[in-house]
Amino acid sequence: MRSLGARGSLISVIFLLSSCVVYSPPHSLAAEFSAKEIGRIYILPVADLRTDKSVQTDRAVIDAEMATDFSGTGDLSSLLDDRGYGDTTFVDPGASRPVTFEDLANPSGDRIGQLGPSDARWLLQIALLSLVEQRGHTGFVRARCSGHLFDKQIGMPVWVHGLGVEVINTWGPALRVEHVRETLNHCARELIEHFPPRVFHLIKRR
Repeated sequence: MRSLGARGSLISVIFLLSSCVVYSPPHSLAAEFSAKEIGRIYILPVADLRTDKSVQTDRAVIDAEMATDFSGTGDLSSLLDDRGYGDTTFVDPGASRPVTFEDLANPSGDRIGQLGPSDARWLLQIALLSLVEQRGHTGFVRARCSGHLFDKQIGMPVWVHGLGVEVINTWGPALRVEHVRETLNHCARELIEHFPPRVFHLIKRR
């Protein structure tokens, strides 16, 4: 368990869900692939692929907390920069067709080729797979999410990872909205913690 600093009301528990990410077992990199090959990364809009949407969450909240604005504490691009990838671009929702579960379950050159700008090669897709809430004084929110880095040149993902996060609310229902936001944010942050670092960049910074 770990404390969330300023948001001391929320306690998070991280648990890997390898067996629950049914479309692909999590792995780091394709066997023949090196992180040094990665150029500009285009960050696609977060895909909300939940089958159960009983936990109502605005689309804007999902996009913000899992990609573009972590409640004023940075975004996906800043996390990627910390791992050695300084050249990133957010793709506007209108510039790419929405990613579907089938794209992730059965990736192909044709499917991946339809995503992102025509001149892009590296596409990062964050997907929200489930969001479950138990309300009450010590309620929790549990989320599952996945990350995919697609190489449009070969028409396949070169990095895939899936995990789950549970955030326990110890201060009661008054912080429900904050509770959901923190869970979404933490899921995305944990995914990027598993993104392959560019080792030469990290050594250079020491």
